[in-house]
Parts: sequence; structure tokens; C-alpha cells
Amino acid sequence: GLFTDEAGMLKDLLRDSPTLAKLLDGTPLRNSRVSTGRIALEGHRLCMMLMEQPALFKADKVLLGASNGGVGLMNRFLTVATATMPDSSLLHYAVLTGDVKYRYRQRVQQLLEKSVAHVVLQQSVRPTLVLTAEAQTCLLQFGNDMRQHQNPASPYSRISEYTARHVERVLRLAGALHVFEHGLEGKVSLDTVLAADSIGRRCMEAFYQLTY
Repeated sequence: GLFTDEAGMLKDLLRDSPTLAKLLDGTPLRNSRVSTGRIALEGHRLCMMLMEQPALFKADKVLLGASNGGVGLMNRFLTVATATMPDSSLLHYAVLTGDVKYRYRQRVQQLLEKSVAHVVLQQSVRPTLVLTAEAQTCLLQFGNDMRQHQNPASPYSRISEYTARHVERVLRLAGALHVFEHGLEGKVSLDTVLAADSIGRRCMEAFYQLTY
């Protein structure tokens, strides 16, 4: 885990975007040196959250690959642009109720403990989630929609590499939503996939505004 409130400390890390892209995708990462021999990292998954001020983001767009061509690290991210900070007095009302906050904290704690146990017990096989038939059909339709957006006549053709990964981002988010709500039980429902798609399309619009 790496946490910092100074984004400048991560510049060197962002410059190695091909490696970060492999970590995000879960692609096996291999290294070979005379001193250590061959090393392989498999079954991993990187989760990354990056918050930057507008001027810093403009400077980092190249490192993140926020354009067609290149590694395209940012094409794997759900992207959002925040507005100006609301009046501090309004923030007082933007809170969870006591009961919801307690249940949220309990759920997060449960999931963290399961993740730690997975590592400690050295379980090599990750659990697999399955979509319902309706959700699978819907996901295929999303893929068709995104191909339409890649048409040169579409305004979104300028971010064609980002739209091409929309289904991938939706699937990942739908899985996260399902696990948070239901754990590993049952199948990922159509409603969950639709919710993830709604968020994903907002992120696509945000990406378009940020980059163009």
C-alpha cells in the first residue's frame, strides 16, 4: 500500500505506466536478473486512486496516456471531475445517518478481513463471479453501443480508446458493487450492471471534458 497527499512524489511511478497498466490488468509480471533469478508476479490486482488539481492533471495527462495511442493507463480508470467546493455550511448536511454509517463501517471491515485472510492463507485461486443471462445480454449491447461511439462521425470518436474499455470498466465496477452488497453469493444482476453502466457513462463524459 502506498498513500500520499503529495502527488509529485508519484511522478516517477507514473512514468512507468506500462508496468502499472499490467498491474491494473492483472497481466503476469516477469523479471529476470542475475542476482535474483527469474521472478513472476501472478494473480495480483492493483487498485489506484489519484486525485489532482486541474493544473497538475493537465501536466500529467501525457504520463497517464490520456490520448489515443500509447499505453493508455488512464483508459482503465473511472474518471470524474469535481466542481468547486460547496459552502462549508452545506457540507454539514452531506453525511450518512448513524445507522448507515455503522453498517457501512462494519461491511468494510468484513471485506478487509476477508482480503487479508485470502493473502495470509495463500489462496492462489481467486473467487469467480458470474453474470445472470440478462446481465450478459445487456453487457453485449453496451459493447455494440461503444462501437457506435468509435464511428468517426461520433463526437466520442476522439476518445475511442477510452470508450473501447467501457465494458471492461463496467464489468469491474459491477463486480465490486455485487461483492459489497451480497458477498460472493448469487450472480451479478441486471440492475447492478445497469447501475455500473450509468456511472461508467458519466465517467466517459468526464473523461471527454477533461481531455478535450
